[in-house]
Amino acid sequence: MDEELMKIKYRNLLNKLYRIKSKYQEIENSYDELNNCVKENLLVDDKNIVEDNFSDIKNTSNALKDELVNNIIPIVSSRS
Repeated sequence: MDEELMKIKYRNLLNKLYRIKSKYQEIENSYDELNNCVKENLLVDDKNIVEDNFSDIKNTSNALKDELVNNIIPIVSSRS
């Protein structure tokens, strides 16, 4: 495959990865809003009964975003 064509494909891939990164930010914002709403409205004995579930979701999301930002995007960026 021609080197220029390969660079174009990597740039296209990189653009898609940046869009995914942007979507992660939207997910984080939605998560924070939902989490705040639940904390304010779903308390049992002054404890959020789903806090552990929210923490697990947040940790998984953060791990995926970190992998994207710290590993995948730099690799693709270096090839485009």
